[in-house]
Amino acid sequence: MIIFLLVLVVLIEIAVIIATILIFGSLIASLFWGSPYMGIPRKILKQILLFGGLTQNDIFYDLGAGDGRVIISAKKNFNAQEVTGYEISPWPYFKGTLLIKMAGLQNAINFERKNIFSTNLSNATFIYLYLYTSFINEKIAPKLARELKAGARILSCSSQIDLVRYPMFELLKSDLFGNIHVYLYRKI
Repeated sequence: MIIFLLVLVVLIEIAVIIATILIFGSLIASLFWGSPYMGIPRKILKQILLFGGLTQNDIFYDLGAGDGRVIISAKKNFNAQEVTGYEISPWPYFKGTLLIKMAGLQNAINFERKNIFSTNLSNATFIYLYLYTSFINEKIAPKLARELKAGARILSCSSQIDLVRYPMFELLKSDLFGNIHVYLYRKI
């Protein structure tokens, strides 16, 4: 009995250490490569994607996919043609991988732990963002301007693209869902 308790204590300690490494690793990755993990509330997620006009013909990319809830919804609720999510932070990526498997979508969604700056977005017809405004305008918008084809849509939660700085985008519409402002842009 004592040996069982000792083994249990050691296993719990190992689990706590692994969880701590994943969580702090995620914070460090967020500081160096982008924005912290900010999950969109599930109760408004489908409404936001409807607002963006996501369809089954879209090639959908989520840049900073967090725990995968948006890419799961894009496939499950809208059956987007291709669904890809990129997340650099270990903890949200680990959680997202589990949620995708639990939803039975591991063969229908491409979810990668990868820096979005080492990816090619030229096939995308629909980009989803929930990142800081400064990060979008300093780093993401130039990449989108270079790589996206005309007509591609960008759905940004809480952050606006600076249209004076990036006139190759046009704001199609904006709205408020809960306490989150949502902006729909198109590359022209």
